[in-house]
Amino acid sequence: MKSDELRKIFLEFFKDRGHSVETPASLIPENDQSLLFTGAGMNQFKELFFGSGNSDLKRAVTCQRCVRATDIENVGRTTRHLTFIEMLGNFSFGDYFKEEAITWAWEFMLKILKLPEEKLVITIYKDDEETSRIWEREIGIPGERIFPLGEEDNFWNMGKTGPCGPCSEIIFDKGEEYGCGRDSCSPACDCDRHLELWNLVFTQFNRQENGRLEPLRQKNIDTGMGLERIASVMQNVPSVFDIDIIQPVVSEIRAQVLESNAESARPANIIADHIRTVTFCIADGIMPSNEGRGYVLRKLIRRAVQQGRNIGEKEPFLYRLVPLVINEMSTFYTELNGRHNDIGIVVKAEEERFFSVFQKLPELEEKIRELSEKGVKQLPADVYFKYYDTYGIPQETIRESAVECGMQGVDEEGFRKALNSQRQRSRNASGFSASREGLPETGEKTEFTGYEELETNSKILSIIRGLKNVSEAGKGEAVGIITGRTPFYGESGGQAGDQGEIAGENWKFKVTGTSGTGTAIVHEGTVLEGILRKGDSARLSVDSEKRFSTAANHTATHLLQYSLRQVLGEHVHQCGSFVGPLGLRFDFTHTGAVSVEELSKIEELVNRLVVENHPVEILEMSLEKAVKMGAIALFGEKYGEKVRVVKIGNYSMELCGGTHARYTGEIGLFLIENESSISAGVRRIEAISRHRAYLEARRAKLVLSEVGEILKSAPEELAGKAKKIVESMRSLEKKLETLRVKETSSGIQTYLSGAKSVGGVKVIAIVCDGVSPGGLRQIADELKAKIGSGIVILGTVSGGGVHLLGGVTDDLVQQGWHAGELIKKTASIVGGSGGGRADFAQAGGKNADRLRDAIESVPGIIEKQAFKLQKD
Repeated sequence: MKSDELRKIFLEFFKDRGHSVETPASLIPENDQSLLFTGAGMNQFKELFFGSGNSDLKRAVTCQRCVRATDIENVGRTTRHLTFIEMLGNFSFGDYFKEEAITWAWEFMLKILKLPEEKLVITIYKDDEETSRIWEREIGIPGERIFPLGEEDNFWNMGKTGPCGPCSEIIFDKGEEYGCGRDSCSPACDCDRHLELWNLVFTQFNRQENGRLEPLRQKNIDTGMGLERIASVMQNVPSVFDIDIIQPVVSEIRAQVLESNAESARPANIIADHIRTVTFCIADGIMPSNEGRGYVLRKLIRRAVQQGRNIGEKEPFLYRLVPLVINEMSTFYTELNGRHNDIGIVVKAEEERFFSVFQKLPELEEKIRELSEKGVKQLPADVYFKYYDTYGIPQETIRESAVECGMQGVDEEGFRKALNSQRQRSRNASGFSASREGLPETGEKTEFTGYEELETNSKILSIIRGLKNVSEAGKGEAVGIITGRTPFYGESGGQAGDQGEIAGENWKFKVTGTSGTGTAIVHEGTVLEGILRKGDSARLSVDSEKRFSTAANHTATHLLQYSLRQVLGEHVHQCGSFVGPLGLRFDFTHTGAVSVEELSKIEELVNRLVVENHPVEILEMSLEKAVKMGAIALFGEKYGEKVRVVKIGNYSMELCGGTHARYTGEIGLFLIENESSISAGVRRIEAISRHRAYLEARRAKLVLSEVGEILKSAPEELAGKAKKIVESMRSLEKKLETLRVKETSSGIQTYLSGAKSVGGVKVIAIVCDGVSPGGLRQIADELKAKIGSGIVILGTVSGGGVHLLGGVTDDLVQQGWHAGELIKKTASIVGGSGGGRADFAQAGGKNADRLRDAIESVPGIIEKQAFKLQKD
């Protein structure tokens, strides 16, 4: 049974039993700062598990893509662990409970999948007699095939406090040949024999601060069955890497590498898993970075690259696997279609960056030598972990470097502790806590009327101060207000929340921001006058000017995306955006910088569409119909059965829940202010529209006029005039530099005659005022050539910073002198750092006023080094 079929029959099975088939959520958890990634099917239903949110949904079924960052180190070591998995799950929110969940799970396993009953065993929580009774009496499982396990294995907790409950697992016994061979081998064993297929979680308690378990008013069901694991059973293959949607990727990797043999199997499995995770992460808008999700993504790419290097890959190769992953997964995840290029661009850029990571080796080796000279015998764990985790240098490379540079080895135990600490932090970030960050849940619902009106009447349902609900708020207090109806747009989808005013009898409230919590919209701000109370009638008025500006900027982003794809190519995809009353920001996939000419074409195309004054149509239809019509959707965005489509002429059609202009002409004027890189393969454009764009254009015109008067030139002549002035200045600067170098060079003999003997070594240490770094190098080379045997240290101030150069003659290098070590110590005095070869080194610093102190310290530095060399 193929994976596509497994997904289909699972969803249909539970749909037939009254479950709503829900769209899979993004890998970026929505409105949840406590999660790093979506790691379980239940994550998107968090509010429902808390008993809040959309109470109309009682039963749901999903196939949810998940990232398990905590399993990175296990991938390739077992036959079952992956960082990217698809979790099949059915859920009940205060509806059915244990008996139905267990009965349906067993029916699906035996009657639908037709698995051999004798191969299935059950685990339960040791104190859960009710579940044990259902399995034994209702289902008919013999007692010897039901294994009671402890809290660590079979009791699920949301956090230290909050909803929790016992679990029951359906385990597939693969046979003794997959086991550890011990007599004690059982479903509790961590070997590959007993494969956990389906975990049924019965959320029935609320854990108190004192540890006591109180029954929940609403009992929930949360189940999860890994698609890859059940596919490996159904397809009768030895591991998850052998199933139909992963094996083609593994085979391609082994076909590409130089050393395709038995030893390449594990690296190929790791690469296949990681490129699947990487592809989906980038598709969901996660980009490589040095923190959070981006850090995990970068680590996965680098780990995959290193595995490739281990089996013969000499250049970037991962990006070539992206189309294969998409080909295998796009039947279900149709949003992946057409994403080969933009995802591949990001992967390749990150690969190239990592292939240059070994440039960090000289820095590491210098650090090792420095520590070794101080008598350190083992490379400390913090240094070891830093170069492994932050820079991605492989462990074995670090170990070899430590030994080659004079150490006995590395602190493996300390490294393991650091690694385990990081894993624990990752675990803490990947599970969600019962504590509510931000605004408290109120259970209230707000009807949004802002598409049709900017003012409305309603009643105050809740008042929130800090993290608590209160009954009233007085003048000067900062609170949040929830009303039954509101025209205020709550910040979401990259659009800023509305601002404005709410007023009642004898009180006024200034709304400075609007956000959402659950199904309620919260108006955040300050009480200006009087006392407002829960239940008060209120008049809600949105700041129309800010709303219209925000709406214009939002419509402009849709025109911008269209124009980018027209000018740069169809590979352009949105990676994020933000629109507010002051302007817009749009992130998109693209290689390299966008040229001035291309930016001009993009801006011109947007403004042409603005002037043509196309109507902005808002359509509501099914998601399926919208996709068929060609509407652009953000991959990973959660959409309902009915979606809102924003259509602009025949140019742009996107799924969007934000507010928009009625006609493109309302944008007025569109100006691009900045274009920049925010990560590998991702660019950002910042722009403005309406009156703000007009003011900026007028300001630029006035500046041009002023510059024209100064240079006595017409605006169209300014570029040529400025170019001539710059060229003339550069020519004069070069002439001045030549004169300075000649002047300094003429004093070479004076410098040579002034050389001091320090520790038996000739030393020249001088400040060369007004000389550029290039000129400094010229003088240093001349002095080094003429000194015969000695050390030269020179310094200058250029561009507001300090530049230092150091040279050591070859005979002294053979005696153990090292220019890099000397220049580094000198640079520390000017607040800088540097290094280099034994015969030549350079450094920079920021404290220009301490340059002379640094140069005067050179004899002392050399004297200490001479003493050390003599001692050695």
